[in-house]
Amino acid sequence: MIKPGTSGFLFILLAVLLVSVTYWYYQAQEKSYEQQVENVLMAIATTKSDQIAEWRRERLVNGVLLMGRDSLVADVEHYLHDGNLESMEDTLRRFREIQKIEGFDHIVLTAPDGRLLFATEQEGVDLHETDVAAIVEAVRTRSSVFSDLHLADDGISPVMSVVAPLFTGAGTKNQAVAAVVMDIDVQRVLFPLIASWPVPSETAETLLIRREGDGALFLNELRHQKNTALKLHFSTERKDIPAVMAILGKTGIVRGQDYRGVAVVAALVPIVNSPWVMIAKIDEKEAFAEWRIRVIFMIGFVLIVFGLLFVIFLVITQRTRKEHFRQLYLAENELRAGAEKQAVTLKSIGDAVIATDANGRVELLNPVAERLTGWSQQEAFGKPLREIFVIISEKTREPVDDPVTKVLTNGGIVGLANHTLLISRDGKKIPIADSGAPIVGENGVPTGVVLVFRDQSEERLTERLMDIRLSLIEYATGHDLDQLLTRTLDLIGELVDSPIGFYHFMGDDQKTLILQQWSTRTLREFCHASGKGAHYSVDLAGVWVDCVRERKPVVHNDYEALPHKRGLPEGHAPVMRELVVPVMRDGKIVAIMGVGNKADLYTEKDIDIVSYVADVTWEIVHQRRVEQELIESERRLFTLLGNLPGMAYHCRNDAHWTMEFVSKGCRGLTGYAAEELVDNAVVSYNEIIHPEDRGLVRDGVVTALQEDRPFVLVYRIKTKENELKWVWEQGRVVDNEGGKGKALEGLILDITKRKTAENELQRLLLAVEQTAETIVITNAGGIVQYVNPAFEKITGYSREEILGKAPRILKSGKQDQDFYKEMWQTISSGQTWSGRLVNRKKDGTLFTEDATISPIIDTKGQVTNYVAVKRDITEELHLSQQMQQAQKMEAVGRLAGGVAHDFNNMLAVIIGFAGMALSRVQPADPLHEELTEILTAANRSADITKQLLAFARQQTIAPIILDCNKAIGDMLKMLGRLLGEDIDMVWLPGEGLWPIKLDPVQLDQILANLCINARDAIAEVGKITIETGNVVLTEEYCADHPGAVSGEYVRLVVSDNGQGMDREQLAKIFEPFYTTKGIGKGTGLGLATLFGIVKQNNGFVNVYSEPGVGTTFRIYLPRLDAGEEVIREDLVEQVTEWRGHGERVLVVEDEPVILVVARRMLEELGYRVVTAKTPFEALEIAARHKEEVDLLITDVVMPEMNGRELARRMQELIPSLCCMYMSGYTANVIARHGVLERGVVFLAKPFAKDELARKVREALRQGTKKGINQ
Repeated sequence: MIKPGTSGFLFILLAVLLVSVTYWYYQAQEKSYEQQVENVLMAIATTKSDQIAEWRRERLVNGVLLMGRDSLVADVEHYLHDGNLESMEDTLRRFREIQKIEGFDHIVLTAPDGRLLFATEQEGVDLHETDVAAIVEAVRTRSSVFSDLHLADDGISPVMSVVAPLFTGAGTKNQAVAAVVMDIDVQRVLFPLIASWPVPSETAETLLIRREGDGALFLNELRHQKNTALKLHFSTERKDIPAVMAILGKTGIVRGQDYRGVAVVAALVPIVNSPWVMIAKIDEKEAFAEWRIRVIFMIGFVLIVFGLLFVIFLVITQRTRKEHFRQLYLAENELRAGAEKQAVTLKSIGDAVIATDANGRVELLNPVAERLTGWSQQEAFGKPLREIFVIISEKTREPVDDPVTKVLTNGGIVGLANHTLLISRDGKKIPIADSGAPIVGENGVPTGVVLVFRDQSEERLTERLMDIRLSLIEYATGHDLDQLLTRTLDLIGELVDSPIGFYHFMGDDQKTLILQQWSTRTLREFCHASGKGAHYSVDLAGVWVDCVRERKPVVHNDYEALPHKRGLPEGHAPVMRELVVPVMRDGKIVAIMGVGNKADLYTEKDIDIVSYVADVTWEIVHQRRVEQELIESERRLFTLLGNLPGMAYHCRNDAHWTMEFVSKGCRGLTGYAAEELVDNAVVSYNEIIHPEDRGLVRDGVVTALQEDRPFVLVYRIKTKENELKWVWEQGRVVDNEGGKGKALEGLILDITKRKTAENELQRLLLAVEQTAETIVITNAGGIVQYVNPAFEKITGYSREEILGKAPRILKSGKQDQDFYKEMWQTISSGQTWSGRLVNRKKDGTLFTEDATISPIIDTKGQVTNYVAVKRDITEELHLSQQMQQAQKMEAVGRLAGGVAHDFNNMLAVIIGFAGMALSRVQPADPLHEELTEILTAANRSADITKQLLAFARQQTIAPIILDCNKAIGDMLKMLGRLLGEDIDMVWLPGEGLWPIKLDPVQLDQILANLCINARDAIAEVGKITIETGNVVLTEEYCADHPGAVSGEYVRLVVSDNGQGMDREQLAKIFEPFYTTKGIGKGTGLGLATLFGIVKQNNGFVNVYSEPGVGTTFRIYLPRLDAGEEVIREDLVEQVTEWRGHGERVLVVEDEPVILVVARRMLEELGYRVVTAKTPFEALEIAARHKEEVDLLITDVVMPEMNGRELARRMQELIPSLCCMYMSGYTANVIARHGVLERGVVFLAKPFAKDELARKVREALRQGTKKGINQ
């Protein structure tokens, strides 16, 4: 028979041998499988590498063949010589054949420096920089080469080229004449060759890489990552990537991570005669998948074998142990019999032991048996067992069978009885558990009986207490608190044999007892005093609350003898003894239980019993209280939820938000009854949510679940009535009961009104934020709490700079303290203040605001804030001032124009008669000097009138195309004489100056006025600079310069270094009759005349001046529009012959005196003159003398009809009639805005005889009808 230890050793030996063989086999198979995978990868990589090398060689051979074609070189030389593409037709045809046969994308012929000559595809062909580099390399090496693989111009398609250089002649000194570039679409030709794999695979792929800078560049499109060709790059620091290993020089089989970060096994094979490396790789997981399956089968087989060995080991071991245990059992029985005989005789045993002889007489009682039976060893020795050991059935109370007889009859150890009571010598009944065994002699004959029994009182008490606890728990479910306490007190009274029992609660203050309940017997037999529910102070209570004071159970077995007792209440029976225990929770007394008037003394056992029952009772009471509080809480919660304005809910965390509970507010919120929503009976809550907001709600809940936090959502729902509402929801993801998934609990409120108010508030806020008016809000103390962006824009202060400060930061000092005092008195009294303020910006600039400041008053009538709404009117005031200035100038102009007509008529008479009188007086005559003074004064008056008309823009002008540089150049000599020798005049003409449209006389007036003013501003010696130039004014410039209009201008600048002007003077310089010169030194019309001339010609003036520095006038005149037809200065016909030759002139004038003057002047000039005082008189004369009138001279403004209408009607009668107009000022009859129409001859009043003579000759030379619309 195999020993137990030997079988275990054999099993271990076999197991070790099996594991060793298995591991050796695993290692060999693994190495073989790895070699197989590596061989496949290496074969694929080598094959691909050879194929690509062969492909590259074939392409290079194509280039070499082209290099050897002399006819091709000859054609190219011929083409390069005469540039005729027709000579290359055969070459193009051959190129297209090569392109088609060899699969090139297109073929390009270039110069040796890379210039494109022609291509098989004439459109969309451009050389890449890599192609140019390859051309240079091919020419240098005199061989066919590849360009680097690169991306095409679209940044997507990888391409490369074969370059074949073409040389003239033979030998090494021949010259390169061109190069042929054959473009290859590698995606179509090369990449399919790379991408193929001989067997199906999910992860295997071949890669083509090359070194690029400090890393590896992937050349082909990858299988697992798109759009990577020539774009994916890894630096050499990533040495775990096979591509990096390859460019670092490794070849053969490697393992690492590919571009996805996945473990792979790869074969690295450099491609001959190229910078490329071929990589064939496959994921380790796929490569060794079959091997893993084999390993699983191998492990399974080993486990099966191991299991079989283990089963065999168990069978052998079980048989061995069975036999071994049988032997042990026999030996143990022998030992047990002897040990048991000795054990029952030991008096120190814990159970009670009684030994008898074969006749049942007592031989031995151990101490425990003495205590339980009440008999001592001496007293019981020799007495019959039935006298000492009296036992009855606990149920029937009948005597049980004689234990000695029963043991001797059975011949072995037996349990004598169940539920047996031992009646002790003093009559006490003690529950016991007993057994008996024979005492056998050496011959095997019983010589006596040993009885072993134990006291089961504690066990029975424990069972009783457990029964009481369970019964009270069950009783509590159907009865109230008082009934439960009464039942408890009745049970404990029975248990400890006490007719009195009470149970009271302790207040939270630990100083007050709340009298709660008494036992049935107490109320019936001992105590008739009232007091239930009363609060009784511990300080006033008697000895029965000593347990509270001492915080432990208290027993008073002699109540009457207690010195500190305080008596009993009226109606209470006498108390002999009492036991009171406290119930403690968390260091505090929560209740007390007491019993009293037990017939015997109270023992420690009674204390334990009462303490246990009191504690159990409190747990039940507390649980009932908790349940009651929970019920009340649920009632309150239900009431609260029912009264909530929204809907409380509990729902599943599913796609429909399936409601499991909703409060009564459901109908008010959604229009659906609760039962329609619960379990999606009619509609799911997800369907109620607005479709556009469902994703928002889902994302919010998911995020809250991930972050383990509450969620707050605002979204829209559609009610049963299709009403759209905004709702606010707050909730939390909770665990379902039993941990089955997640649920949501929360509250949903209707915030439609609030949302509407928020939108209104948002619109209001946007309006406040975007309004152009400044809005400032302060607290009651005037500290700024809010400013809008307009405030920041206008004042220059940022919001951060002004918040928390007083608005006094804007004070300019333009308002005194009384002003601000009156303002504060107004607004602090609750009234609104309106007014105008001059404040200072951050940069120091002053600005004017119209402000309205209103107090904000709360419901208590107290001012809490002030709000100011202010509008920057600085620009408006400036424009208003400009408008007033313009209106003033316009009024003066109208006045000047109105006076000029009559004034000029009078001056015409004076100048005419004085001139004629002067021509008849000899210079020596005293009258000659007087007439000269009269004529001089009249001419000066006429000049003043002209200046007034120029200022009023009513001066009659005849603009022509003018070269400003030439016109000014012609005036320089005159200006030099005008300025004098002390003034240095500098002329700076601009280059390429644009032409302008201007009356040359007006240009003379502008320059004369400016230069004279400049001269007068220079004290002694100084400098005046005149310059011109072209300038383009932008909208931005015009926005900062009022009066300016964007466009192209010729700028005339006149500057001096005289005394300059201050701001007040600058503001008035264009006003008529304003002058800074002394009395008698100026009329004050010079600059007013300049201003009128510039405005009349659609220009504007910009003046800059500093006192003590000088003044600069910049005059902007608009550039002549292209194609505009006006008379050029050089085309104006010059009249040199002034006298007449007997031509008949009809003069029409409603002023008789002027009519006389004109007639006399014309007659003196050699003309025949006919006069008419009215237009109708003139028409009558014309009708009578149609063939005799050569020229009509007519006033422009006359009572019956104007001069223009008269001329038209006269020419209807006399088609060849020439016309000339005269007037003190022009109207729109013959001029538009003072500009004469083309061909109109005009003579301004007053006039001298020579002026009249020149104009009459000019009119006669023009022929007929020029300037009159037919």
